[in-house]
Amino acid sequence: MQRLEVNVKDPVTGKEKIKEVWVYRSWQTATGAQIYLHKDGTYGYKDGSPVIHERELSEVIPPGPHRDLAMRWWVATGKALSEAFYTAKTERDQQAALSHLGTVRDHAVDQILYALREKGQKKWAAPVAWHGLFPERPAWWGVAEDITINGQQYKMHEPQDAGPSGHGLDDSPEL
Repeated sequence: MQRLEVNVKDPVTGKEKIKEVWVYRSWQTATGAQIYLHKDGTYGYKDGSPVIHERELSEVIPPGPHRDLAMRWWVATGKALSEAFYTAKTERDQQAALSHLGTVRDHAVDQILYALREKGQKKWAAPVAWHGLFPERPAWWGVAEDITINGQQYKMHEPQDAGPSGHGLDDSPEL
């Protein structure tokens, strides 16, 4: 039996870490494809994950008793183990992607600017980000185009609408 130290990415944190893997045997083709027989009886890759397809076993392990054992393992437990492992991995990857999209959306919302003026005033202040006005981002930030709260009027800044003042809002009261 051989102990291997393999760099793997932690599925939760995404950071690389060293994982200890114990293998009884390994096979490799001239193309570099490898299959390992792990201590727990799983046929898989160096990182400990199971093979994805049955054909990998027959392509990498030469004909003989070892291939016969690998094929029996696939029928008995390998196929179900592989499907469960890769289904869970796909779900984790999708969740990670969706959480990243939420972060990207939050970042985009954080970039939105609003101009402010006292109710009844004609002049708008220069547009600012939410953190210039509030301790935390209001729920309406990035959603409401115009909103009045406690006598303060807020108007979403549209960069393409740059008026004579150069900050996207003109000085007229008809906003």
